[in-house]
Amino acid sequence: RTPAAPVTATAAPATADSSLIRADKARIQGSDSAKVWFIMASDFQCPFCRAFHDETWPRIEKDYVATGKIRVAFVNHPMPGHQFAMPAAEAAMCAAKQDRFWPMHDKLFQTQETWVKSANPQAIFDSLATSVGVRMDDWRSCVTTHATRGMIDADFDRTAQGGVTGTPGFFIGGQLAVVGAEPYGTFRRALDAAIAQAGGR
Repeated sequence: RTPAAPVTATAAPATADSSLIRADKARIQGSDSAKVWFIMASDFQCPFCRAFHDETWPRIEKDYVATGKIRVAFVNHPMPGHQFAMPAAEAAMCAAKQDRFWPMHDKLFQTQETWVKSANPQAIFDSLATSVGVRMDDWRSCVTTHATRGMIDADFDRTAQGGVTGTPGFFIGGQLAVVGAEPYGTFRRALDAAIAQAGGR
């Protein structure tokens, strides 16, 4: 019922386009041997998602990802009321096709307050894509043809089925465990409990 693992490959269209499979894998971090998945259902336009990114994510990354305790996947949940959430998700996933998802993810959140106020944020997304080192012709082609839209829609459907109604939402060990930009301690307790239950360290 709830996703116990990220949408690796299965989110890609039936064509099994290798670049989409690569994009799917590019949004995963952490040790292959980690027993616990931490899945972030997030929206690049959501201010609470930005707050999590700025305040809590660096500590989780340092304490749990870098130490091999968890594997992380970012899953898109662009909220219908956010007019630029889908274009931002496409900008990130098109960067993911070139293994630049996480740098683009960081840039989108760091500049959120700028592009959400823009009449048309695409020029800003172009600048961010340039700054993270993608091949711009390929990236622009991906964006304009909406090559990753199917993956993003599949992400949204899966997270919605898992119980996400707002962002951010966090699946830990296959369960929707934390909702909202909660303090680091809330995540630490949930992660430690899941790791202990999985027999991890």
